[in-house]
Amino acid sequence: MKRTFIKAALITCALSTSFLSNAGIINFNTCGASGTSGATQTQCDSAYAGTALDGNVLVTGNGIQQWIVGTTGLYSMTASGASGGSTTRASGGLGAEITVEMNLFAGDILNILVGQMGGVATFETSSYGGEVGGGGGGSFIVDSFFNQLLIAGGGGGAAAGIGRFNYVANGVNASAYNETFGQNGTATAGSWSNFGIGGINGNGGASGLN
Repeated sequence: MKRTFIKAALITCALSTSFLSNAGIINFNTCGASGTSGATQTQCDSAYAGTALDGNVLVTGNGIQQWIVGTTGLYSMTASGASGGSTTRASGGLGAEITVEMNLFAGDILNILVGQMGGVATFETSSYGGEVGGGGGGSFIVDSFFNQLLIAGGGGGAAAGIGRFNYVANGVNASAYNETFGQNGTATAGSWSNFGIGGINGNGGASGLN
């Protein structure tokens, strides 16, 4: 039996194909993109030059990488959301990891988004300051009609303050497999904001600002 393994991991999305004794690995990645904007066609053309994906990836939308299935078979797909941004004193939360198996057919179009790690910003006033990490991007694989094949959420961002708000808060790990309610964020006594509310059924959560 032919089996293809697709893995969307932290920052990278890897596709490995195993046909009995003939095995190969094709790696999808962020193509060097970071922050809130996804990769461009130019970035992916450069990142995949000389690899099995050279000329075989079409970038659509904001960093969505479109790839056409070459061989009919059973596919095992694993997706991991990206980690949240870490500060010098606190760690970002881990993304969820999910695995499914399904049959795909030659000519099927897969749209793959590789989650990007959350960034970190610093702030400072006369009495306090600190670092805050953004949430990690989710990774997903959907078909040409954008029916969900696999989606894994990213981890929460970390935070660390100094001065009046001298605290450390690690990012929250993404929800476990098959959850429809995202984890709430965390807050520390004396913070200027409340904790954020996790999303529900694919809808975004509420911010934690007062």
